[in-house]
Amino acid sequence: MEVTTLRRTIARTRLAPIAAFPKRLARVARHDAKVLRTSARWLVTSRSPPGSTTTTRTS
Repeated sequence: MEVTTLRRTIARTRLAPIAAFPKRLARVARHDAKVLRTSARWLVTSRSPPGSTTTTRTS
């Protein structure tokens, strides 16, 4: 049995959600990692709020 035929056969059974789980988990994990990476980058590179004691004045 070819791989494509086997995949289609499994996709039509009650096992389809279980068979798809690893691939779906990997996709969600990649998305979550990207969101986390973007948020961390923003947090590190964002400026301090006005009035913060960590700002330096150049005058």
